[in-house]
Formats: sequence, structure tokens, C-alpha cells
Amino acid sequence: MEIVETRPLSKQKRWRLVRVIERAAVLGQLDIKEVEVPGPRKTEQPAAPAAPAEGAPQTESKTEAGG
Repeated sequence: MEIVETRPLSKQKRWRLVRVIERAAVLGQLDIKEVEVPGPRKTEQPAAPAAPAEGAPQTESKTEAGG
């Protein structure tokens, strides 16, 4: 490959590829196999949130229409 120095393109990249002089030889073919993927597993649902403790301040959302 032929590379050349350039202006900074990123934090560490200050070069770019000019051309590919020679490609690497392919040493074999990939053997693609079909595999069986199991479905999603059922998980336990998390418990409902606990009620606020007695004496704890309760929050309410109120909207006021002002002028």
C-alpha cells in the first residue's frame, strides 16, 4: 500500500491511503454453517415498587394555569 502524510484527520490519523499496490492472497474459502438460535428465555418480572413509608411526604403533580 502507498500512504501519504496529510493534515490531521483525527486525533491520531495524519495519513491517508493513496493506492493499493498489491492485494493479499486469499488462503481459503469460508465455510458458513447454519446454526439454531434458541428463542428468548423467560425471566422473572421484577416485584412491584414498594409503597411509600408511613409519614413520608407524598408528591403530587399539579399544573397551574396562569395568565
